[in-house]
Amino acid sequence: MQSRLDALQTQRHELLAAFTAASDRDTKQKLVQQLLGLSEELELASAALVPSLRTSTLSVDFYASYLVLVLLSKDLDDARFLWKRIKIEMKERSEELRNVWAIGRALWQRDLAAAFAAMDYDWSPLLQGLVEALKISTREATAELLSRAYSTIAVSDVALAMGFARHEDAAQLFVIIC
Repeated sequence: MQSRLDALQTQRHELLAAFTAASDRDTKQKLVQQLLGLSEELELASAALVPSLRTSTLSVDFYASYLVLVLLSKDLDDARFLWKRIKIEMKERSEELRNVWAIGRALWQRDLAAAFAAMDYDWSPLLQGLVEALKISTREATAELLSRAYSTIAVSDVALAMGFARHEDAAQLFVIIC
């Protein structure tokens, strides 16, 4: 069983590296789906390996990246349940994991300004590409929503909703997307 767990972890690391190297959106979306399935399988295999132990064989980095992947899939319910499954000791020990959840909590509460503020953190190399993809995905979804909801909107409101400090950046992206 341990060899199966090791094989799954190796496969997951390879897919994460492929995600980081990928440049087009379709490839990244496919990799996110593959990573989600693999992460779920890895979590279940780990639980089966040590069902009676209170410790996890999975790392804080695993759960942080898994949580970002779930947020990337826009499944906030799954993100909440994953957060509840993570051991309290891991949550207390890792500031980065808590910051990932700050993004999830803000998205759950539909507080986009707080979500974008939480995304502006000095992420580890493992999470940097995933969080950047989440930021882009969230901005694109927000721009789409704004374009459907408003016929006219102030640039300052667009900048706030899309997490930009400069109004010019928001205006430029909003024009490109819409």
